[in-house]
Amino acid sequence: MFDLVKLTLIAGDGGNGKVSFHRAKFITKGGPDGGQGGDAGSIYVRGSRHLNSLQHYAGVKRFEAQNGQHGGKQKQIGHKGEDLFLEVPVGTIIWILAENKSSLHHRLHYAREGNMAPADRLTRYYLDKPSGNPPPRPEDEVRLVEAAAQTENTEEEEFILRSPSLQNVDLKKVKKVLFTEITEHGQEVMICRGGIGGRGNDSFKGSSNTTPFEAEYGSFGEKKIVLFELRLLADIGLVGYPNAGKSTLLSIVTKANPKIANYPFTTLEPNLGVMSVGDREVKDVILADIPGIIEGASEGKGLGFDFLRHISSCKALLYILSLDESVIFNQSIPDAEKVSLLLEQLQILKQELHSYDAGLAKKKSLISISKSDLYSNELKQELRKAFEKQGTAVTFFSAVTKEGLKELQEQLTQATY
Repeated sequence: MFDLVKLTLIAGDGGNGKVSFHRAKFITKGGPDGGQGGDAGSIYVRGSRHLNSLQHYAGVKRFEAQNGQHGGKQKQIGHKGEDLFLEVPVGTIIWILAENKSSLHHRLHYAREGNMAPADRLTRYYLDKPSGNPPPRPEDEVRLVEAAAQTENTEEEEFILRSPSLQNVDLKKVKKVLFTEITEHGQEVMICRGGIGGRGNDSFKGSSNTTPFEAEYGSFGEKKIVLFELRLLADIGLVGYPNAGKSTLLSIVTKANPKIANYPFTTLEPNLGVMSVGDREVKDVILADIPGIIEGASEGKGLGFDFLRHISSCKALLYILSLDESVIFNQSIPDAEKVSLLLEQLQILKQELHSYDAGLAKKKSLISISKSDLYSNELKQELRKAFEKQGTAVTFFSAVTKEGLKELQEQLTQATY
């Protein structure tokens, strides 16, 4: 699932105002007639229900809106730059990794979804003759969001700014600022504001300054390095070891068709399914099959960070526990040890979630044990007692005999309220 991209977004710069004086056949010293520069194009993000991944940004790293045209002679105003619209799936979270000073100023002082252009004080330039190009000026460089006061980037900052990918990087350790979340189809958010056109010298004429040799630079457009992060919008997240039976459960209670096989990490990307429950009043519950978690996943092992972050957007979690058949049918292993193995499995799963994000352990959760048709009645009784001692109930289910499925579906529905 293509669900994380890093992009450089550059709004256009406003056009410079013009220093010019009217000249005609019989008019050798006319008044100032330098026109105003055009406003630049901005970059917007638009939500779309027709997209379910960020795949269309694969290989694309940079987007730029048009600059405003410079002002011209005879009070000609420069053309406005064209805006740029980027479509993303509903559920996309936008983080800022780095930005220029213009972006920081606007973000701190103006509403980011407002339509009014901020009344920035533009920088003036001066010429020593009646016409010519404005002197060059320093660029508005991009800096990390928490390093704006530093003069040089650290090695860590350079990695974030220059690396082509952040695959399997723990996003919690990356310095970033939450910009917005796209939650509705058609929602539009201005992510990079275009610069404002500067005034020409015609705007500076007056009784005390009849021949102004000054005009304004257009303001810089906002520049940002951003992360688009798509999180699954699910009610219930299925959490468990590889081959615990998550994909099988999803395929039975929903119409999803995940890949199922008897080897680790069959699920290489999250799968969604819709479970419809109720007779008269039908309620849809969205389930997310999260790829198997192993010990050390919170440190990036296995499929690591790329999928742990999807769990945080779920309303509730269903822990699915399971023992290998070689363990279940091994009569040399006492039931007490089998019980201990499942309790330990649950403890590891919870610990990995807590290590990644302490808030995940506080989410509403249910405990289940899959492949219940393989367990003896005596072992089931021992497991119920052991989990009850820890203050949690456990539900057994079997994809083969359908045991416990109806009860589990009712519990999952109630957990979403």
